[in-house]
Amino acid sequence: METVKRYVALRLQGSPWADFASLIAWEDEPGWDTYWLVNRYTVGTAEKKGSTVTVPVTYHRLGLYSHDFIFKPQIQDVTLRYEVLLTSSGWVIEGPGPQSGWPYLSVEYQIDALRDNQYAPAEWRKEAETMAQKLSELSRTKR
Repeated sequence: METVKRYVALRLQGSPWADFASLIAWEDEPGWDTYWLVNRYTVGTAEKKGSTVTVPVTYHRLGLYSHDFIFKPQIQDVTLRYEVLLTSSGWVIEGPGPQSGWPYLSVEYQIDALRDNQYAPAEWRKEAETMAQKLSELSRTKR
């Protein structure tokens, strides 16, 4: 289902709320400083039951990353089942919403974000580069 594919792609690339708000049913979510980092995902076959379509998305999760340079590896495949409902304004994702846990973010996006802070203090940039290298090495390993 295109709505889920678009939503997942936008979220993984750290897109701002305004870019994906029309694709979801919930009106707000917390500001996140921790994310599940993933290096790949697959969208499964949509299943229709009544007026709801469920689209499974399997993420290859690398671990939990916090913006204070804390990374907790936890490599595993996790499948989220996105429930999508047809509304008068089109298809909208009803769940899972923000209450289901930390959002997902592409490890490549996070690596780029760590390296794209040329105006940050030198000590911060050094820590950021160390973390970027660690994440880069991890993202290349196959399971």
